[in-house]
Amino acid sequence: MSADIKVHQGDQIGGGITVITTEKTKIVIDFWEKLPGAEKEPNIEFNWEEEKVEAVFFTHYHGDHIGRFMEIPDDVDLYMGEVTFKVMLNIRRAIKDAAVAKLTERFENGSITFVERADEEKFSEKDLLVWAKEDFELYQMQRGYDYNRDVPDQQIPWGITG
Repeated sequence: MSADIKVHQGDQIGGGITVITTEKTKIVIDFWEKLPGAEKEPNIEFNWEEEKVEAVFFTHYHGDHIGRFMEIPDDVDLYMGEVTFKVMLNIRRAIKDAAVAKLTERFENGSITFVERADEEKFSEKDLLVWAKEDFELYQMQRGYDYNRDVPDQQIPWGITG
């Protein structure tokens, strides 16, 4: 199986939007916001209706990875570590942000799934391996992409450059 991988990134290190498309599914890794001090506003528009994404996976809770999560349609499932969710929620509570209600609603209706350790069974329909590092930051790897096909016991962080 092959995968089409598109990386959308602005003029900064970190963050971005990675879209992975296979014959079975289309997922997004992170949905970023520019870091404070970035020289220019990234011009990255994402057409959710056209893209028909099944799920968004958040690698960790930094703003340059989760910053635009409020734009993600309610019918797109979110996957993240439990710590990522708690940090997102607490930060939003501290700044009295409207996102608290949205995060709570999505959690209660089951559209947020916590991923802490490799669970190949859970993601077999998406043909993904998903796992977390010890600090509970979520990492993933798409099997069709030619890294190592048999990695369940390894913890290889995801990385795309270019």
